[in-house]
Amino acid sequence: MGMGGYMIMKGEMTFGDFLAFTLYLGFMIAPIVQMSNIGSQLTEAFAGLDRTEEIMNTPLESDDRKRTLELREFKGDMVFENVSFAYESGKEVVKGISFEAPAGSVTALVGTSGSGKTTIAGLAASFLNPDSGKIILDGHDLQTITLDSFRSNLGVVLQDDFLFEGTIRENILFLDQMRV
Repeated sequence: MGMGGYMIMKGEMTFGDFLAFTLYLGFMIAPIVQMSNIGSQLTEAFAGLDRTEEIMNTPLESDDRKRTLELREFKGDMVFENVSFAYESGKEVVKGISFEAPAGSVTALVGTSGSGKTTIAGLAASFLNPDSGKIILDGHDLQTITLDSFRSNLGVVLQDDFLFEGTIRENILFLDQMRV
């Protein structure tokens, strides 16, 4: 039997006193335990602050001074001329690729997982910029066309197939509104 139980039996302390003492002890210990966590929480907070500052200082895509051409008419002929791209230096995902995708045609990219299909789509949508080579849209270097004028005519449908509740027509209308 603990000291508290012994004192209750001797009549020196009531059960209520013992309970109150135990609660007070808990109230005292809890903040001490929480204070021990403050150091690790501060470290995490400063790491998050550094990352936030890095993101806030990233230049906007629209700040690119090379992009001055406003596309008013949009036909859609696209040509890749010897395009290369690497996410990490020395590890090219796309290397020296050239092909034509004429307006109104369907161009299929076929390859194994990791062969660069998604990267080529990202380059075509100007989400990525080639490290070398050119992407030509309607006779103009894609990197000189303003993103607003290009993307207002761009539609992206992801490979994940999903449908919302409703008619096929409503689903198509929704996808049409998802233009980039």
